Amino acid sequence: MHPLSFRVVLIAVSIILTFVFLRQFATISIDDVYQFSQPVLQENGEYAPVVTSQQSESGKGDSKAVEHASAAASASATSSEESKCVASSSPTASPTGADVGIVSMLYGKPNEYYVKAIETHERHAARHGYPSYILRSNVYPLHNGVWNKLAYLLHLLVAELQKPEQERTKWLMWVDADSIVVNPALSLDIFLPPKDFSNVHVLATKDMNGLNAGVFFLRVHHWSIQMIIKAISIPQHLPHFGLGYLEQTALYKTFNDTEFRESVIYEPRIWFNTYEFHHAYEGKHGDFQVHMPGLGKDRWPHMEKWLNITNGPEQAEWELPLEETRYPKETKIYWNTLRYVRAVLNYAEYREKKDSPAKDVKEAVEDLRVTFLYASDAYKKLKEKAEKVHKMFEDHTGNGTEDSNHVLKQLGQCRDDLLGSSESDTNPMKGSCHFELDK
Repeated sequence: MHPLSFRVVLIAVSIILTFVFLRQFATISIDDVYQFSQPVLQENGEYAPVVTSQQSESGKGDSKAVEHASAAASASATSSEESKCVASSSPTASPTGADVGIVSMLYGKPNEYYVKAIETHERHAARHGYPSYILRSNVYPLHNGVWNKLAYLLHLLVAELQKPEQERTKWLMWVDADSIVVNPALSLDIFLPPKDFSNVHVLATKDMNGLNAGVFFLRVHHWSIQMIIKAISIPQHLPHFGLGYLEQTALYKTFNDTEFRESVIYEPRIWFNTYEFHHAYEGKHGDFQVHMPGLGKDRWPHMEKWLNITNGPEQAEWELPLEETRYPKETKIYWNTLRYVRAVLNYAEYREKKDSPAKDVKEAVEDLRVTFLYASDAYKKLKEKAEKVHKMFEDHTGNGTEDSNHVLKQLGQCRDDLLGSSESDTNPMKGSCHFELDK
């Protein structure tokens, strides 16, 4: 298809689907949907979202049941200019397409804490040449403002995919307004998947309630458009489905659907979605940011504390260079563990076709597969389960064919290459897992 035709199709799809899936929440005109779906090319050559003519009152809550700030915080109102839908891009953003774009929104009563928290993300973006897109009011009078999150992400995805490939931002990182960058020295590419995980389109984290959608990465890809469309349509197509955490639950359900499941990876939450609890911060010096879900009214003193840190002399204690943080070692072990697990599962599939392993082996393989799909953040447990399956195959070598036993030896070398170097080498791309499965 001609590139121009493809762009026209993307615009048309966005116009139609945004109208269909958002009309359930509000009475809007097709002109407003059309206007929202169009990227605006600014004088500096960058795209910016458009403010619709239909401004509205705030949503009535968010997925974390966040209460509005105290009267004192509300009195620190943002300017009328800040209440518009703005996409601010760093002047140092790469013209050939940044690795990551920062996305967030501010809605509801003006809140000094949220504004200052978002500013930490904007400063971090400017420092590393990332564009930042901050939706600063409800574009539509949706019943609940958090659904703007999915609508805005859909808009940005369409806008990026209309650009020539080399000019597109590769990933979008959503950050809630109650998150604060603590270590701005870190670039975000340390969290992105290596090239051999090109099928991964979402990097998310979980807590005791399942997915936390306050911070996550979304690849700029057609897959992401399809996923967002399905998630935002759940209230309409499954009206009786319980959405306890609103858009967060909708995303979690969609992530778990068969068609999307294998492209979602859960990374350790402490890496980039580190929580501040009522009693303490769960992270340590050098960690990327702090997020404050579930604190209720206690959120405000906690946010004030961290904003004072990030804007004061204590910042120097938290801002550490990459090599002095947890990330080089932990990210290497994590991705090499996932490579090894993937190799074990590939071998198990190969053995299933060759000689049908014993029942206990099949059960262990299925347990490993489920853990890999739904709990990859627990990578130490994942490694243990993969080694268990590997050993079971080794213990059953007498039941395998000569070819399958030969490949099993190669799998052992793969394990040694990937996991044996994890402690001593900090290069996250080192390690390979190549073996022939067609013998």
